[in-house]
This record gives sequence, C-alpha cells and structure tokens, in this order.
Amino acid sequence: MKLNLFNYKSEVVDALQYNFSLREKEQIFFSLISHFGSISKVDFLISSSNEVSEKLEKDILNAIGKLNQGIPLQHITQIGYFRDLELFVNENVLIPRPETEELVSLVLEELSSHAKVLDLGTGSGCISLSIKSEFPEAIITGIDLSEKALEVAKQNGQKLDLDVSFLHLSMTEKLTQLGMFDILISNPPYIGKEEEKELDDNVVLHEPHMALFSDTEDPLYFYKLIYERALDNLVDGGFLFLELHENYSESTKQIFITNEFKDVEILTDLQGKLRFLKAQKA
Repeated sequence: MKLNLFNYKSEVVDALQYNFSLREKEQIFFSLISHFGSISKVDFLISSSNEVSEKLEKDILNAIGKLNQGIPLQHITQIGYFRDLELFVNENVLIPRPETEELVSLVLEELSSHAKVLDLGTGSGCISLSIKSEFPEAIITGIDLSEKALEVAKQNGQKLDLDVSFLHLSMTEKLTQLGMFDILISNPPYIGKEEEKELDDNVVLHEPHMALFSDTEDPLYFYKLIYERALDNLVDGGFLFLELHENYSESTKQIFITNEFKDVEILTDLQGKLRFLKAQKA
C-alpha cells in the first residue's frame, strides 16, 4: 500500500536512529523532501494526502542510512545555509555555524561601503561571501591553506555571482604582498586535540581536522599568528574580529593587550558564551 506524505513523515522520523531530538528529526524530514522531492513545508501542509513516489522513498531511505552513520545532513544534500546565502559544502570545509553568522554581524556594524576585508582561513567562503553580498562595493580577500576548501569557496562565489578573491595562502606566512586592509576577520582552528573525545562523532569523523584543531599543543597558536598578520596588514584604526574558544577567551585577549591595539574586548554570543574578540589597531 502506498504511503501518503503525512504517514511517511512518521515513518521517516521513526527510522532516524542517530542522536537526534524529535524536533531535529522533523526538520530533517522537511529538508529531505525539499531536497529530493522539491516539496516545501507549505506543499506538505496542503498536499499531505499525496502519495510518496518510489524514487523519493528510495532517495530518502539512502539518506537515512547515511544519517544513522553520523554523516551530516549538509554533506548529503551538499547545502549549507549562512545568513541569507545557500552555499555548496562538502567534507573539505566546515559546515557553517550560527555563531559565525553572529561574527559577521559584528563586522557589518563597523564596515564602510568601500572597505577592504581580509578573511583568514576562509573555508567555504561563507564569511567573505556574506559580507560581499551585503556590501557589494567592499573589496574582499579570503585565504586558505587547503586547496580543496578553496575550490569550494570559488564554486560558491561563482554560484552566487559574488566577486571575492580567494587565494591559496597560509596565515603562517607574511602576507605583506596583499597590502593593507580595514578589517581582518577569522574563525581559526581553536580546538585542542585533547578535546577531540568531547566532540560529536559526526563532527570528528566528517569535518576537516585542519579547520577544527590547532596545529600544535598551544591552543592559542593561530591567534598569535593572526596578531602578527594584523601588525603587517591592518591599517591604523582598522578592526580585527575573531571567533574564540570560550575556555581561552581571556588568554586570547591578553595577546592583543599591547600598544598596537586598543579597545580590546570579548563579546558573547546569543547563548551567553564568550565567543568573539574585537580590537582596533592603534
């Protein structure tokens, strides 16, 4: 007997066995029927008595198998949402997080229309592209050590028709050839290797370790590098914005408490966690 959409929703929710809440399971269901069947939530509400096609059942059954193995939904659909953008994502880039959306909001408060912005460790390009989409006249450069991540960023730039310069460079090197910028922004790797066991398996097994974990035993390694890059590439009066590990927020702040920076402050995210650093070059 053919299932209708209404009954199929219950079947899919019951089949999702990974560590999902009921709300997450329902959200996954609507994402899957949208992706594989072009059925929106509104379509579902007005057409829930419609039969489910064999192809849709097959595609969703395959997706459920992957989800139950811990593969992120975004890697199955290859879609990640960031602010107002729909981005291509895969296993070579971090899945965009809501906290990083908040970081961009902080930047936009200080951005002028023709500002030059440098995004250190651009990954999928979500930060650079969202800034460019809201400030079209801004000049945005995103760098990353991972060539595979840059392929994703460039693909997103082309898909969204946003002119951002994505370059294969490392923040471990001097970047004086890039010139001076009004804003430096970064969500660098800041998780210590000893914390790996505390992370969900779907993160550890399916997202790039290069973008998650500090290269060394020093969890502040990349922030110290960013300090050096800011000295070389940030104009006087320019702003620096960083996403932080809440456990090391005060230690990170101390790196920037020097004569070269002023108004160094730690800001909280919507969950009340110490998440961001903002500083102005003196």
